[in-house]
Amino acid sequence: MQYKYKKERKPLFPKKQKEIKIKEPKFADEKKKIKKTVASSVSLFLAVAIVCGSILYFNSYTRPSSYPEGIPESITVETGKDGSLIFVPDNPMAVLIFYPENRIDFKAYENLMIYCAQYRILSVLVKIPLHQSAFGKNSADTYVEKYADYDNIFVGGHGKGGAAAAEYALENADKLNGVVLLGSYSEEDISDSGLSVISVYGSEDKILNIGKYEKYKTNLPDYMTEHVIAGGNHSLFGSYGTQKGDGEALIGYKDQLSETAAILFSHVLKNFRYK
Repeated sequence: MQYKYKKERKPLFPKKQKEIKIKEPKFADEKKKIKKTVASSVSLFLAVAIVCGSILYFNSYTRPSSYPEGIPESITVETGKDGSLIFVPDNPMAVLIFYPENRIDFKAYENLMIYCAQYRILSVLVKIPLHQSAFGKNSADTYVEKYADYDNIFVGGHGKGGAAAAEYALENADKLNGVVLLGSYSEEDISDSGLSVISVYGSEDKILNIGKYEKYKTNLPDYMTEHVIAGGNHSLFGSYGTQKGDGEALIGYKDQLSETAAILFSHVLKNFRYK
């Protein structure tokens, strides 16, 4: 007996197979979460490190190694609203607004200001924010306005402070008489500003870049006054010890201050404006 096998007919339209969704194991989600957490933690760590580093940097400045032993009776010391110190002599003939070197406590220049005040130069020792001249370039504004009745207002500074003072002077030349640079140079061209300029530095100064000093000398007027203190260095303009990398001074601290104040007084007289 023969059997007939029935052939299966293929459907014209095959049935669609259901898509099988493969679920990722739970540990994959956990892995992604861990990656995000690690990335966030690293970002937070870097941000905190930058903030802490900045705080440490700006609080890492040199304090005065000594303070004035006494103030002459002819000088009155006042404190400005911004914390700046003002040394007012009897019958002042001129005003000097002074910017300290970067990362040096401004009080390290108190003795220099006293020496200048003894020559009847009202001396303002400006307190720079964060001990960086870049943040306090316009610190002189308050005192230029306060002493606007004086025809002989000078701005100056030590090192980077001098550079900031020169930049300020360029933008306010009509209100000033001149610029005082101590161990410094001007990166701004003030040669046609009409301002008087005096540059003073020590023969043993190893902080001042002499190459740049000579290069930027063209930014100063041809009639500028230059004075080299024989045996002086960079650090002795202030009282903060010997700055790292500076040359060894061959004269005493008071000798450098005395000579500096005397040459500044001579410069003021030479460029004095009479009403």
